[in-house]
Amino acid sequence: MKKFYYLLIIVAVLSSLPVLYLTIRYALKQRAATYNFKRNLLGVVKGHKAIDIKYNSYYIAGEAGSSVYLASGTAIGHLLKVGPLLKDTVSINLELNRQEVKVKGSYKAYVDSSSFYLYNGLERSILKGSTGIWKASVYAVKAPYFAQLQPLGTQTMVFRFIDTDTRANSLRKVNVRGESKSNTGIFEKQVDGLFCTDGMLRYNRQLHMLTYVYHYRNEILLIDTNLNLVKKIKTIDPIDSARFKVDQLRSEKSFTFASPSLMVNANCSNQGRYLFVQSKLMGKGEDLTLFRKSAAIDVYDLEKQVYCYSFYLPKYKEVPISSFKVLGNSLYAVAGQYLTRYALELPE
Repeated sequence: MKKFYYLLIIVAVLSSLPVLYLTIRYALKQRAATYNFKRNLLGVVKGHKAIDIKYNSYYIAGEAGSSVYLASGTAIGHLLKVGPLLKDTVSINLELNRQEVKVKGSYKAYVDSSSFYLYNGLERSILKGSTGIWKASVYAVKAPYFAQLQPLGTQTMVFRFIDTDTRANSLRKVNVRGESKSNTGIFEKQVDGLFCTDGMLRYNRQLHMLTYVYHYRNEILLIDTNLNLVKKIKTIDPIDSARFKVDQLRSEKSFTFASPSLMVNANCSNQGRYLFVQSKLMGKGEDLTLFRKSAAIDVYDLEKQVYCYSFYLPKYKEVPISSFKVLGNSLYAVAGQYLTRYALELPE
């Protein structure tokens, strides 16, 4: 009889081992994916609605009034206007002079209030037109070869470019009168001056400030319109230096990653005095499954220069978000072939 009980105990122990193994494995994964910071998570998302935009090449190009505009990465002459609550969509075909469109490189679109821009940094080509008329013509500014562009009204724009002397990312401000100003030391070099300073250049209309959010470190730069560094704001995660190595390809005179890179901040959007940043890092006490099914959005007050709160944005059909824009109490996000509007109830 005792042998029978011993056998039952052995069977029970052995049968519990797989469960114990999976539990320990999950706990280790959760711990490995967690970084030493704590989010103030709030339930600000009060509902969402999605529409099928048919193609996964769309990205958010900007807004005008209460509408957001999507551009296609594969069709230079096409925009999609989406009205409030996703009720109305209008396909826009831009009027282009094909002789002004460069063959090399690719064009991106930017829509800002009354104007739209098509730009190709590889060819230093910029086309500009008015929203409502949708006819593009050459925008005559002396642009460098650039990676990013940010208009400051209709007369001036800022470029992120690689300076030929420092071989590092820099900023240059140019206007239609031919005046220009550069700041070649605005970004702090940690590894190579290129990948390690990669980030997102945006303009905050309310504060009349440029924002630059690094991809690979926990830092936001506040920059005035004369390209002077006003303030460095730390994001809440502990990653204060870019975590990767680079190798130079001598035959091609270019650089490539020599080790995997740790993405910290993936996307961002200005709204009023606030900056919304999509973080790729999970903090203490957060659930791994929920984190993977959501996009973590951290909100910063740029006037007070402090972190405010965070919220989870549920991924529509679990598709990762490629771009987003906050407009009033709505957040519009592109994920694959879907555009989703999230209704937000933001704290004051």
